[in-house]
Amino acid sequence: MLSCHADPLLSRHKDESWIRTEEEIERWLLQLPRPCAVFVSNDVSARTVTNAANQLGLRIPEELSILSVDNDEFECLFTAPTLSSIEIPAVQIGRAAARILEQTLEGEPVENGRLLPPVQVIERQSTDLVATKDHAVVKAVSYIRTNLTEQISVDDIADAAQCSRRTLERRFREALERTVHDELMRQRLARVRRLLQETDIPLEKLARQTGFTDSRRLGLVFRKKFGTTPAAFRRSLD
Repeated sequence: MLSCHADPLLSRHKDESWIRTEEEIERWLLQLPRPCAVFVSNDVSARTVTNAANQLGLRIPEELSILSVDNDEFECLFTAPTLSSIEIPAVQIGRAAARILEQTLEGEPVENGRLLPPVQVIERQSTDLVATKDHAVVKAVSYIRTNLTEQISVDDIADAAQCSRRTLERRFREALERTVHDELMRQRLARVRRLLQETDIPLEKLARQTGFTDSRRLGLVFRKKFGTTPAAFRRSLD
């Protein structure tokens, strides 16, 4: 059965202060069932929630997934683990607000409320969860996530999951319908795409930061998966 657990102190009257200390947030987090997901209205507050969860030793995202709003890259990328966030159409909101102000100053009828949908959800580590009850698979996926910068092998992953490679491969197929290597490549390429979107890191350095031996190997794998090169993908974002 699904349920929603709201923090009552975040629903105070508008004249009251809603600023919370990490200790208060920790007490609230301890009351939540696990696993659980928390939706936070902005990235600054989400960073505070993440820090509180880390202090409690909660595993993110396995025990607590966190999604916030704004996609402030400084807050999202410098929080550990990195924050998934909903990107809002800030430019369009600003233009709409300016138009309403202009209409008001000129005495024109102001258009009724206009809804601007979010741009997209930027997925990062705080929600990168594999939905399975198989503890070996969860351990393996978590190990991959925390060692993406290293050139780890399937044998390394099996050792971390404390089972044989053959057993882990079977359990991966049963739980996720893909191989261990497929999951390793999925996470590596997801990180590559995020870094291409959010940074100007040179491709050679980016390759090393995502577990590839060099930019040539990265380019081959990326092109096979997405039909384009990392450089072309980055240019398409301009």
